[in-house]
Amino acid sequence: MKSQTTTGGKTSNPSEMVDAEESNLERNLAKNLNLEDKDASEGS
Repeated sequence: MKSQTTTGGKTSNPSEMVDAEESNLERNLAKNLNLEDKDASEGS
């Protein structure tokens, strides 16, 4: 369990890691939505 809290201090602040993961997910969702919108507009 000690190794989890001593990995370069990355796990010392889990809230920051969660925020980063959430922002990445939101970016991926936006990319997917943009791609879908482009495909839909081109197909019509």
